[in-house]
Amino acid sequence: MKTFYKFYIILIQICNILAIPFFKKGQRSEIFELTDKVIAIFKINIPDNELEEIKYSAEINFKEIYSEYNYVEALPQLKINEEGYSTINTDEVLEGFKSMEKNFEEFNFTNDNLLNKQLLEYNPAFNITHIINTFKNEFGHTTDKQVKIYDKIIRVFGFIEKYDILYSKQFKTKKGYMSVELNGETKEFKKMTLKVGGRSSNDYGKPCINIKIRGKQDLYGRKQFKLRPGARDATFLRNKLSCDIHNRLKLPSISANYIMLYINNEYIGLYILMDSIKLSWIEFVYGDKNTVSLYKCENLPYGLNAQSFEGCPNENEDVADHSEWIKFLTTIDQAKKPEDIDNVFDIDLFLKEVALEYLFGSWDHYPTSDHNFYFYKATDNKWKYLIYDFDAEFGQDLSNHISSSTPLDNTNQINYDLFKYSKNENQDYTMQSFVDWIGDSKSNLIDILIKNNPKRFIDVLKEVVTDTFNPTVLFPHIDEIKEFIKPYVQKDKVPDSHGKYPGQFDDTVGIYSLEQWDANSEYTTIRNFMFNTEAYGLKYWILSKYRYICKALNMSCDSMYINDFNYSIKDNIKNKYIDQVAVRKSKHWEDDL
Repeated sequence: MKTFYKFYIILIQICNILAIPFFKKGQRSEIFELTDKVIAIFKINIPDNELEEIKYSAEINFKEIYSEYNYVEALPQLKINEEGYSTINTDEVLEGFKSMEKNFEEFNFTNDNLLNKQLLEYNPAFNITHIINTFKNEFGHTTDKQVKIYDKIIRVFGFIEKYDILYSKQFKTKKGYMSVELNGETKEFKKMTLKVGGRSSNDYGKPCINIKIRGKQDLYGRKQFKLRPGARDATFLRNKLSCDIHNRLKLPSISANYIMLYINNEYIGLYILMDSIKLSWIEFVYGDKNTVSLYKCENLPYGLNAQSFEGCPNENEDVADHSEWIKFLTTIDQAKKPEDIDNVFDIDLFLKEVALEYLFGSWDHYPTSDHNFYFYKATDNKWKYLIYDFDAEFGQDLSNHISSSTPLDNTNQINYDLFKYSKNENQDYTMQSFVDWIGDSKSNLIDILIKNNPKRFIDVLKEVVTDTFNPTVLFPHIDEIKEFIKPYVQKDKVPDSHGKYPGQFDDTVGIYSLEQWDANSEYTTIRNFMFNTEAYGLKYWILSKYRYICKALNMSCDSMYINDFNYSIKDNIKNKYIDQVAVRKSKHWEDDL
């Protein structure tokens, strides 16, 4: 009888949770409220030759990846511009090889090594041997990106199959148009700009697309969007869930939902639709038209201070006077206590964002990184800290730990003091103290607003955990989204008759399997197929972080998840590297037999 009663109480709790919507109506832009239960269809049309540029540009940014080397001097053939992108014309390069057919007598067909050398060095303006040797001998191979590029260049040029790997530029066109089908209605946009965006996300074989609707039109309350393939994150959920949590907490933030994307009638796949923090977004959210006070931080070599002011360019290109921005940076850098900045900085918003970053295990925002955030001076004369780009949250691409998704053994002591460094460096990242998460990052804001007097931050952390960051609220929401997108995720995992997956323009890059999608959305850690990193099970991260914070802050938390909740891990998938390219090729080889 007691067992039945306990089950009945749990069932009532679940029903009550499901009856409460995750958001209140009117908290988000109309486009995101309309797409909660419906997949919109985005159909983009651009000139065919420009689609080919998207497909075959490798998006190597030498300035970002090889900043410590004189790449302009080392690789003059690539004509690398100030932004770090190669500007070579592939037609001109290939033109230099066309005379090969008239000069076959020059080639030594009796010696393969000599023949390969002659072929690679035939065009003096594009000496491929020199390019390969430069990457092999002059450039380092220490970072993940450097290793990946080196391996790919050797693979591509080693077989002399194509030359597009070094044809890199940031693609942008204004020649396209777009239609959006939603709830039986089609909206047409004749004036739009399409740009290939993203940073490391583009390493995963599918393009990241930025859209701007020009003119007076907008799409249900937004003009600029980021369309992301979610290729880094096996679950398709990390971006969406992070945005949803922000929205539920009523923080000024981007939102996210899902669309089906077509370009020139080619199905590109399931994409994550997000709005973009631009001038138009500021106008929609704050009513501030053509703001002159929105700064996007991309590179802070000296930290968040006046020395690094150029690392945060203004989004309004007409702004030439940055004195107000420099004054703000100087103020927050020299402040000794919260009262010194309370009249110029939205401290409460900052503390909530940092609390979320800590709970998410974020490593791609301030203060653990120097990009993916904005500062905006609102009409209340206070600067706002705004963050975006959430595909690396909830334990995505964390490594160097022993036992993710498994309990620690008795020899490991868990540190429950958030402001004390742990002795055990190999502990589960969900159980990191706050200062362990910050690491050696230097931040005066963190010092004066959190470390020196943690009470205000602790109160914010408790509020966020009680309201939203807990399994009671998040697990049903995750289940609902999973069920909704599953048919579209399945479609993305089915190759065509040529073995290509939707939108996978670089077929040397693998994709996550459907089994990995399902397992990583739950409690199982998987390995990133691109880099030697791991992604925690999404629900595991939330559950374990919740348990840790509840104990560390002595909170009264849901006993169902603290004590009695059991979960399973799929050992056949956990931390296994699955080469989907090899699987696909093997399958088609078997089909041919």
